[in-house]
Amino acid sequence: MEYKTIEELYLAVGVAGAIIIVFLGVFVYSIVQNDKRRSQEMKEITDTLKQLILDNQLLNTAIDKLSEATKEVATTNRIVADTVSKVDYYNRELHKKLDKHDEKSEKILDELRK
Repeated sequence: MEYKTIEELYLAVGVAGAIIIVFLGVFVYSIVQNDKRRSQEMKEITDTLKQLILDNQLLNTAIDKLSEATKEVATTNRIVADTVSKVDYYNRELHKKLDKHDEKSEKILDELRK
């Protein structure tokens, strides 16, 4: 082979190698940038999930507290209903006694008028 041919061959191999190296560099750079972007997205997703978990725990706590409050209100309502029932009973008994008293008073007045 001639020196010129060998020189052109080395030049062609060198250019092809340089192209391959540049291609690999661009490829690796794009992978690294994509990985950085994905890592940032994953961090944001992780932060959002942590916030959702915290919100869920707070919501569960609020639901538990509301359930307890509802039970207390139900108990209070039962007590109020019992009290109203007793007041109604005593009110009816009082009316009966007052009616009897009115009847006795009428009898006494009738006797006095005679």
